[in-house]
Amino acid sequence: MHAGSAHGLSNRKIDESLILDRLVVCLGELKQGRAVLIPRAPWTEDFSLRVDPAPLVLVDGFLLCVCKDICASP
Repeated sequence: MHAGSAHGLSNRKIDESLILDRLVVCLGELKQGRAVLIPRAPWTEDFSLRVDPAPLVLVDGFLLCVCKDICASP
């Protein structure tokens, strides 16, 4: 059972349902000019979608505000 789940169902409205540490690592890699692999679809463990670095990377989601490492990034 995933964190943030009850009775085997994911709860997308709590921060424990996100893999924020993986997101922080991916953002750091992109800042360093390296491509990263992200989930191909929401709520999957299939990290096979390649994202190449770009001058601007948009990250969306109201739960991202709970992660100090993401909010503090310049």
